[in-house]
Amino acid sequence: MAIKIISMSTITTNWTVRVPEIIVELLKSDEKEPKTFWIKWVLDKGRLLIKTVEKSDHDFVSYGKIRSYDKFFAMTIPPTIRDILELEIGNDILWIVDKNSNIIVKNSILPENCITKEPSILMNITYISPLRTRIPKNMKEYLKVGSGDTVAFLYDNYVTIEKYDKEVKPSKLISTSKISYNEEVNIDRRIRALLDLEDLILWILDNNGNIILKNAILPDICSEI
Repeated sequence: MAIKIISMSTITTNWTVRVPEIIVELLKSDEKEPKTFWIKWVLDKGRLLIKTVEKSDHDFVSYGKIRSYDKFFAMTIPPTIRDILELEIGNDILWIVDKNSNIIVKNSILPENCITKEPSILMNITYISPLRTRIPKNMKEYLKVGSGDTVAFLYDNYVTIEKYDKEVKPSKLISTSKISYNEEVNIDRRIRALLDLEDLILWILDNNGNIILKNAILPDICSEI
């Protein structure tokens, strides 16, 4: 049963995080008061889920409240949940939805064997439309690239990206793309086919320092706590 990463939120200094609109809509479906409503954190088959208070078919962990602030929703992460997810201030959490519309909450450290044979860190998420995507700021800094530079897309079990050196052509080269002024690069049809892309690209850093590109559909193991 494949799962889909919907979004990513950063934890602020007061332990609050922004709740993506699609998650709010899923939770609102049973909720009579959509402006501010109570939720509960539950464990189900090793996964940490959030549910509306009425649902009680899992092991209860903690309560929480989602509040509306004009154009966005936010919630505070309780201490128990921080411990389970091993979160710190400034860390990112993933919002994942499975095919049964379960909302899975996870930190951005993906489990062993989820992406590579070693633990990986999800660095960012970007949209692709229709054949271009923006390079996230932290990835630009890691690659030491900027507007006008060229990057290379490589394939060896995974699609990876690195700074392109005209003098030393890397092996497994699929294509190259020049970074535009607005930090975008072309994602040609071969890359789209290899990644089976939909609308989101995951930027993942493995223990060997490789930047791995993936679509937002991940196997079940990625939902583990």
